[in-house]
Parts: sequence; structure tokens; C-alpha cells
Amino acid sequence: MIFAFSVAGYAQCPTSGTVSSNCTSANLTISGNTLTVNPGVTVTVTGTLTLNNSATISGTGAIFNVGSISEGYGTLNTIEGGTYTISGTLTVGGGSAFTWDGGTANVTGATSLNGSTVRLENMTLNTASLAMNVSSSVMDAVDITTTGDLDLDQVTITNSAFESGGQLFISSGTTTADNSTFDLGTAHTAGSSFIGLNMNGGGSLYLSNGSQMDVIDSVVNNELHIDASDVVITGGFDNVGAEVLTVTNNGSIRVGGDYDNSGSGNTTASGGG
Repeated sequence: MIFAFSVAGYAQCPTSGTVSSNCTSANLTISGNTLTVNPGVTVTVTGTLTLNNSATISGTGAIFNVGSISEGYGTLNTIEGGTYTISGTLTVGGGSAFTWDGGTANVTGATSLNGSTVRLENMTLNTASLAMNVSSSVMDAVDITTTGDLDLDQVTITNSAFESGGQLFISSGTTTADNSTFDLGTAHTAGSSFIGLNMNGGGSLYLSNGSQMDVIDSVVNNELHIDASDVVITGGFDNVGAEVLTVTNNGSIRVGGDYDNSGSGNTTASGGG
């Protein structure tokens, strides 16, 4: 049985069951339950919306206005659909697994993804910045825009689009992108000495199957593989040291500034250039 209480003209939001009319809560925790919100219904959480202990929020067609979202422990916490306006931050806090499938998240503050397995699928994310610290991650059919920096950590990407006003930082491990696009450093101008792609953290990036990357202004490489894909850089390309660049299967890289391959930097072109 779900009890509802009147708050400022709306019912108090339940922690499980089905929501069929607008509701509001100061804070709302979904723990070990499923909360289904019908299409057209607005859920307002002025504080923090929390998912724990294998929680699911199913809200295709629903509207969520929340202060912040915090995900914690549990076998798998899931958000399915809905349009979320988040005035604060979105934090996936390190539970064993988290999935967001469908819908839109407009985050005024920062987004932080942590944990063993994070999946973002069929969704749009607009946020001030995105930082990751995960064991593995999947992004499929997502559209992600950051006004600031974008950090990708051990992600398998397919059929997705990324736009970053700041830099893309490949922090560690291997990130692969299949049939995906990247527009990096869009808040900056060519010739500004801005680093649009920074792989100084030691990660590797594989672009394949028609992926396209446009970078303003320059690139600091570690290990970049371009397979049947294209990269355009308005500034310089720093391949100094033991860095690796490969271009294969009619892929291409165009560098508008200096290409520095000094030291033991390695450049290989096979069927591309």
C-alpha cells in the first residue's frame, strides 16, 4: 500500500509502485524497489534523488525535476527513460553496476561516473563536465554534450556523438569508438594553444568504422589508432616520447599545426595517412 501526503498542493512521492499524478518530495530514496512514473507525470525532488540496493526508476514520457541524483550500492541500479532536469550534480557513486537506458538528462553541475560497470544507452546527456573512474563502461547510441571537460575511462562506444567545450581526457585503459563523432574544444578557438585531446594519462583510443573527430586546438598523444576513420586537428600534434599513432584502412589524420614525432614516438600508416 502506498500512502500519499499533501505537500504544497501535490502528493508526497512514493518510494515504490506507480505514480499517476504529480508529486513532490524534499528527498527521495528508492532502495530495492521499482518506481514507475506514468507518461506526462512530473516528479519534483527539491533535494537528492537516491538509488540504492538494486533500485529501478521507470519513467518513459515522465518529467523529473530534481536537485541532484546520487547512485550507490546494489547489484544493479537502473534508470529507464524520462526527461530529467538536474539543478545540481549527477553522481554514480561506485555501486557494482548502473544502467541508464533512454531519455534525457540535463545536468547544470558536474556528472561523475564511478563503479565496476556503467552503461549509458539510447539517451542524451547535457552536463557541465563528465568525469569517469570505472572498471568498464558501455555507451551505445548516446549524445553527450559538456560545456567543460569530458573524461572517458575504459569505455566501449558505438553509434554515439560527443561535443565537449573543453578537452577530451583519456585517463587510463582502452577506449574504443565505433561509428561515432567527437567535436572537441568547441568553446575555444584555433591557435589558442588549447589541448582539445589529452591522452597524457596513459590511456589508448581506438577510432573505427567511420568515426570522425574534430579537435580544437592541439593533441597530446599517448596511443591513438585510426581505422577507417578521420581526425582533423586545427593545431599541433604532440607525439613526443614513446607514443603510438597508427592509421589504417583508408583512415586519415590532418594536422593544421606542428607534428612533433621526436624521441621514440612511433607513427605507422597502412592504407591511410
